[in-house]
Amino acid sequence: EISTLESSLPNEVYDFIFLYLKSVDIIYSFFNLNDRFNHLIYPFLCAIDLSDADEYSLNKYYQTILPKIHHYIKAIKVDDKNVDFVFPLSLYSKIYPNLESVFITKIKKDGKYLSYLKLFKQLISLKIDFDESEYQDTVSNELCSNLFQSDCRLHTLVLDNVYLSINTHIIQLCFSIRNLTVQLHSLDKVYVLLNNLPSIEYVNIHMPPIRGQHHHQQQQNDVEFNYDKNIPSTLSKLKHFVFSSEFSANYDYLELLLSHCCPNLERLSVDLYSHEFIDGERLEKKLLLKLTKLKVFHFCFRIP
Repeated sequence: EISTLESSLPNEVYDFIFLYLKSVDIIYSFFNLNDRFNHLIYPFLCAIDLSDADEYSLNKYYQTILPKIHHYIKAIKVDDKNVDFVFPLSLYSKIYPNLESVFITKIKKDGKYLSYLKLFKQLISLKIDFDESEYQDTVSNELCSNLFQSDCRLHTLVLDNVYLSINTHIIQLCFSIRNLTVQLHSLDKVYVLLNNLPSIEYVNIHMPPIRGQHHHQQQQNDVEFNYDKNIPSTLSKLKHFVFSSEFSANYDYLELLLSHCCPNLERLSVDLYSHEFIDGERLEKKLLLKLTKLKVFHFCFRIP
C-alpha cells in the first residue's frame, strides 16, 4: 500500500529516484500499486536489466516478478554466467513470448551464451560483450556459423571485444541484418562480410591490433586476396559507414569499396593508419564526388 505523501509526489521525482534503483527492485516495489505507477515503470517492465544481479535478486526476479510481467518483457540484459538461469531452455518460448532483444555481458572463454545462439538469432536484436578481448578462431567460427546465416532473423547485431575471422566456407548470404557493429582482423574480410549482407543499412567496423599479427601479414593478405574481383555487389541500403583501424590498412582498397558499392551513403567516418599520403584533392576526386548523397564526413588519417 502506498502512502498519501508518496502518491502526491510528481512523476519527475520518481524518475530521479529510479536512477538509484535496480530495475528488479523498481518492479518489485511499484508494480500493480495502481495504474499511475504501472505507467511510470512500464519502461522497466519492457527492458529488464539483470546485469550485476546477485543470487538474491535473480531468485526474486524468477520466482516473484517474472510470473507477473513475462508478457511485457521485450528486452533483457544479463551476465553470461546467469544466462541458463534467466533463460531455461525448456521454458524459453513460454516465459518470454514477446522477447525481441538480448544483451549478454561479461562473457568469458567457453561462455554459456554459445548454447543459446540458435535461439537468439531468431530475435530482432542481439548484443554480445566479452569480458576480455577474444581472438580465438573457434569462437569466431561459432558466431559466424550461427549468426551470419541465411536463417538468421536479427536486424541488429553488436559484437563487442571479439574479432571475427570470417570463414568464407561458413558465412552465408544473410538478408536480415541491417545494423552491425563488429571487429575484423583484416581488410579483405570487410569485403567478404559486406558481400554477404545485402540489406545492411548501418555498419561499424573496427580492426584492432591482433597479437602476433604484423603489417607484413596484412600485406600478404592483400596480395593473396583479389580485391578488384571481389568487390561486393552494390549496397544500395547502406546509409551509415564507420571504419577504424589501429594498424596500417591499405586505403586504396577501402576507397575502392566505398566508391563502387555505397552510392546512397549519407554518413561516413574513417579513422585509420596509412603508410601513404592522402590529400584533399584525392579525397574529393576519387571518393567524395562519387558519394553524391553524403551529408556528414569525419576522417582522421595517421601515419605510423
